[in-house]
Amino acid sequence: MFSCRFGIVGVVGALSMVASAQPPRPSDFNTTPRSLASGPVTTGFAKVPNPATQPVAARDSSLVSKVTGTEPQADLPALQVFEQTELIGAVGNEQILAGDVLPMVEQEIRRLMQKMPADQRQAVTSAELSSVRRNLMQRMLKPIIRNKLLYVDFLRDGAQNAGDQIDEQLKQINGRVDAEFEKSQVPHLMKSVKATSRAELEASLRSYGSSLKGQQQLFREQVMGMQMRQRYVTNNPEISLEQLLERYQENIEDYQVQPKVRWEQLTVMLDRYSSREEAYNDLVDMGNRVFFGASFSEMAKLRSQGLNAEEGGYHGWTNQGSLVSNVLDEALFTLPVDQLSPILEDQTGFHIVRILERTESSRVRFRDAQEQIKKDLQKEQQQKEWEGYLSRLQKEIPVWTVFDNTTRSAQKSPAVPATPR
Repeated sequence: MFSCRFGIVGVVGALSMVASAQPPRPSDFNTTPRSLASGPVTTGFAKVPNPATQPVAARDSSLVSKVTGTEPQADLPALQVFEQTELIGAVGNEQILAGDVLPMVEQEIRRLMQKMPADQRQAVTSAELSSVRRNLMQRMLKPIIRNKLLYVDFLRDGAQNAGDQIDEQLKQINGRVDAEFEKSQVPHLMKSVKATSRAELEASLRSYGSSLKGQQQLFREQVMGMQMRQRYVTNNPEISLEQLLERYQENIEDYQVQPKVRWEQLTVMLDRYSSREEAYNDLVDMGNRVFFGASFSEMAKLRSQGLNAEEGGYHGWTNQGSLVSNVLDEALFTLPVDQLSPILEDQTGFHIVRILERTESSRVRFRDAQEQIKKDLQKEQQQKEWEGYLSRLQKEIPVWTVFDNTTRSAQKSPAVPATPR
C-alpha cells in the first residue's frame, strides 16, 4: 500500500538525510664540491616569483569566469534578466518559475561578490551580472528538475497504490515534512537573507517572486525525492569476493606505495655570492658548526637560503621522484638515515641534507585494501542504479526548460500570474 511505501516512517528516513653508518668527519667538508648524482642536474631550487609582482591582468578577477570558467560575452542575447514570474521549466504538470530559483541565485552572487576585492567588485558590469545570473540559474535549475521528476513519480506511484486514501496519506506526510521545514529551513533562510523576523523573510522572498509557501513546496519535493532514491537505490549492495579481487588486480599499480622521506636541509644559493668558492665555504662553515653540536634547525633559520629555511630547513614526507633536483632526490633515497650528507651540488647551489626517517617501497595488501574497494564498488553500483532510474523517468515524464531554446531573446517564454506561490 501507499502507506507502507511512502508513509511517515519512510519520510523520517528521508528527513534524516536532509537536515644508519658513522657520522661524517670534519674533513668531509673539504674544498672540493661533490655530488651523489650521476644523471643530469636540474634547477632544483629556483626562486618562486613573488605573486605580488604579477600584473593584475593575470589574475582571474571576472565574476563570470568564477562561475563559468570563461570570460563574459557581451553580445549574448541570453543576458536578458529573467522576470520573477517567468516560467523557466516544467516537469509533467509541475511548473518552475524564475522566482523559485532566484533567491538561491542572488545568495550565491552575494557570496561571490563578498569574496572579491573592493576594486574588482565595483568594476563588475550589469552585463556580467546578467550573465552570471543566467549561468547560476541554469546550474541551480538542474537539481530542482531532478526533485520534481522524483516528486511526480512519487505522486504517480502513490495514486496507483493508495487509491482514494492518497489525499489523507499526503496530508500526514506533508505535515511531518512541513514541521521539519519550520525547524531547519526557515532559520537558514532568515540567515541567508539577513531577516530578523518571519515577515521580513516573506517580504524578501516575494521581492524575488517567491514565498515561504513556494520554498516549503520545494523542500517537500526534495524530501520526497530522497525517499524515492531510498526505494530505487540499494542501500548496501552485495559485493562478491571475486569482484573485490578483480578490482584489486586490475588496479594493482594504484596500491603500490612509493618510498618517501622526512628530511632537513642547509642550502646556499650560487646567485647570492661573488664566486662558487665563497658560497661553498659558507656552507662548509654551517656544516661544521652543526657537526660539532649546533642545532640543525637553528642554523637553517639563521643562515640557510633554502625555501624551507624559516621552518628550520624541515621537509615533511617527500615521495621519491617528486623533487625537481635529481641530485637531492638521489641523495635522499641512498644516504644513511640520521647522518649529515656530504656537500651536494646542483645548478642552484650547494646543499647539506639529513634524513630523519625513510620508508621503502611497498604494496598495500589485498586484505588491507578490500574494505575501501568494497565501498568504491558499492558507490559505483548505487550510482548506476540512480542514473538508470532517472533515465527512465526522463523518458516517461516530459521535461522542458527555457535553456532548451538558445534563442530565448527572440521569443520569451510565457509568464504566469504574479501571485507568489
